[in-house]
Amino acid sequence: MSDSDSPRDDKGTERAGNRRWAWLVPQTFAYSSMNVRLLKQILLMSALFTLAATFVQLYTDYLEDLEVLDQRVADIERSQVPALSLAVWQLDSHLIETQLKSIESLPDVRSVEVQTAYGDRFLVSSQEAADEIRVYTLELNAERGRRINLGVLHISVDIGVINARVKKRLLVMLTTEGVRTFFVSLGILLLVQFILTRHLRDIATYLRDFRTDDLAKPLVLDRRRRMTRDELDVVVEAFNGMRGRLHDEVEALEQVKRELEVSEEAHRLALDATQDGLWDWDVDTGRVNYSPAWLTILGEKFVRPQYRTWESRIHDDDREQVLAGLRRHLEGGTEAWSAEHRLRKNDGSWIWVLGSGRVVKRDPSGRPLRMVGTMRDISQNKQKEEVVWHQANYDSLTGLPNRTLFHSLLGREVNFALREGNMLWVLFLDLDGFKEINDVLGHQSGDALLIKVAQRLTRSVRQCDVVARLGGDEFVVILAGTLNSAMVDRIAKKLIDVVGEAYDLDGHDVFVTTSIGIANYPNDADNAGDLIKFADQSMYEAKKQGKNRFHYFTPALEAASVLRMQISSDLRKGLRGDEFGLYFQPVIDLADGTVCKAEALLRWFHPEKGEISPAGFVPIAEETGVIVEIGNWVFERALEQLRAWRTRFGEGFQLSVNLSPLQLRAQGSVKGDWLYRVEASRTAAQSLIIEITEGLLIEKETAVAERLRRCRDAGAKIAIDDFGTGYSSLAYLKHFPVDALKIDKAFVEGLGGSGGDGAITAAIVDVAQRLGLQTVAEGVERAEQAEWLTALGCDLAQGFHFAPPLDAEAVRAALEAQCDGSAPAAIDLTAPPAPTTPAGDAMELGRG
Repeated sequence: MSDSDSPRDDKGTERAGNRRWAWLVPQTFAYSSMNVRLLKQILLMSALFTLAATFVQLYTDYLEDLEVLDQRVADIERSQVPALSLAVWQLDSHLIETQLKSIESLPDVRSVEVQTAYGDRFLVSSQEAADEIRVYTLELNAERGRRINLGVLHISVDIGVINARVKKRLLVMLTTEGVRTFFVSLGILLLVQFILTRHLRDIATYLRDFRTDDLAKPLVLDRRRRMTRDELDVVVEAFNGMRGRLHDEVEALEQVKRELEVSEEAHRLALDATQDGLWDWDVDTGRVNYSPAWLTILGEKFVRPQYRTWESRIHDDDREQVLAGLRRHLEGGTEAWSAEHRLRKNDGSWIWVLGSGRVVKRDPSGRPLRMVGTMRDISQNKQKEEVVWHQANYDSLTGLPNRTLFHSLLGREVNFALREGNMLWVLFLDLDGFKEINDVLGHQSGDALLIKVAQRLTRSVRQCDVVARLGGDEFVVILAGTLNSAMVDRIAKKLIDVVGEAYDLDGHDVFVTTSIGIANYPNDADNAGDLIKFADQSMYEAKKQGKNRFHYFTPALEAASVLRMQISSDLRKGLRGDEFGLYFQPVIDLADGTVCKAEALLRWFHPEKGEISPAGFVPIAEETGVIVEIGNWVFERALEQLRAWRTRFGEGFQLSVNLSPLQLRAQGSVKGDWLYRVEASRTAAQSLIIEITEGLLIEKETAVAERLRRCRDAGAKIAIDDFGTGYSSLAYLKHFPVDALKIDKAFVEGLGGSGGDGAITAAIVDVAQRLGLQTVAEGVERAEQAEWLTALGCDLAQGFHFAPPLDAEAVRAALEAQCDGSAPAAIDLTAPPAPTTPAGDAMELGRG
């Protein structure tokens, strides 16, 4: 039915009023709409009709203007020609010119010319130019008994004025008719839009949104009440009739469906009655019938059959959510109601239950009348879920939040700080020396230490702060609120102090320290991921600066981290791209000046950055583990060269290769073992000297000591590199198989000076001689240094004074010269040395 036949409420009337002029929106002119096509047709037909009418009108006006011009010339012929003919007959030139000027002064006349029969010519012309001229020719005659031709009169008339008037009329008429046509067409279009197309669009919108679950809304068009019905009313009435029939059919189906659901629910409740409590609620009266199983779950024998009996037992933390869900279902917002919540039992304890139900009866207006449901005890399931959740989110050893929960908590704290405009601090802690405690006292003691550290950290911060264990000996603390850097300083110092106190582990007083990295939100990072990453980087910087301290994040740390990552990637590419080279520095016997050994030194020639000093990439290679691959590459190449030199120069020649601590710890597999490689290359182990740092021996790792003993038992020599620079204790020299001590360049540089370098060097040589160890001085660059070392009893030396690092061919040439009997000075110092690396840089592979 149309709007004139359908009732409207106040809101509907208001919405209709708001849409009264909605048909004027730009959609009226939507591309390819019927309105646009109609407008095009109207404009086209109107334009064609206007053009035709304008052409006819203008052509008629043009002919009328020409007729006026012809009439004017005819008037000249009647009034002026007789007098002009007489003047010509009398040959009165003055009168002729007077007559011609009279004619020339007439409108639109541009020139007048008389040509007499006697050959005379008289011309009167206007100075104005004319583009379009029409010439009229009149005969001049005299009647003297007969017609005598005296000549002709030529009158030149400017018809451009007529044409201009025609063009002007054309422009005015086209403009006027075009504007008139456009507005008439637009008016017709708007009329059609108002009468028809806007209603068609409303019908289309209604049909597009039409749903079988919303049949109560009829199709109503926004039209004024009409006395007579038109085609739109017929369409609306037909559709609403169809909607009504469909509504009745859907209602019948829904009723059948509800009856089936009630039946199914009753059967299901009957089947579950043995374990679930049942309830039947009369919503009108508030009376609820509770089954015996429902009472048993709550430990009751009798309760009042009221709705309040259940509601009053709901836990305060659950009540709002449970009742809100129930209200939504009663209002028809959900198909069923279900909620997990806690209920108070008869003894005052709490149990978890799963309540579920649905309205099975409503009145015609949709108001609920009856609701039935069940209640199941799910306490055991909840306990299991809590255990699983706790195991997934808490560290099983310390009870602290683990990595997973920490990231969640940090994300929450970052969001809170963002909303409140607060600062947030992340402290990343790593225990110093924990590995040694684990190795010496065992993992059980290590675990006990971690538990005690966790307890101390938790007691040292506020209750609102978060302490978590990320794994291993790594802990992290989140400090929330408006703390400034001075307050964070105090907290970090406190954490360092409490961690550094003694721990009683099975009767042993054990000490451990911690290094802390600190990052701040929002100054350092604006997200959780970067905060923890920057705090981690800062922690490593604290370790580099001596451990047992804290360090704040700076942008330079991130830049250094990115650089380390890039260098690590380039190192792996360099191994595959053959960017590394091996050079050798001869070692001289100070007793006779002969070359008796050489040390293998690594060089990296980066394709873009050029030569990179070992000091610039070896520490990064050790951090990332790439040092193992690089070390194996160096060892393979060194063995190849050593085998060639031994074949040519005898078995007495030895080659030193630096061994990184990380490499030595990685010698687990048979094929990864250096001794296996030596045997596979058919090179005698006696020709190999393995150089390690004294720090590796101080750590007293059993596996490391065992591998060093295996190397020495096979015939290889063990040398301590940079001796005297790291530790003061010499006790390890009694327990580890060491053959030589390499005196660091730092002591050699000061020989002959006023400092104590000479005394230190002499002491090292004396200790070595007493222990039966060979001494090798590094970094000898001047002759006086070599003389001092010889005087002190040092056995061997190497440095730029004797030879720089050379390629294999230069070393071979030096050894050839030595074998031929040449003086030791025959080492060719002009041969291509290793690329110029500052003498102070770490030249060896794997200084640890």
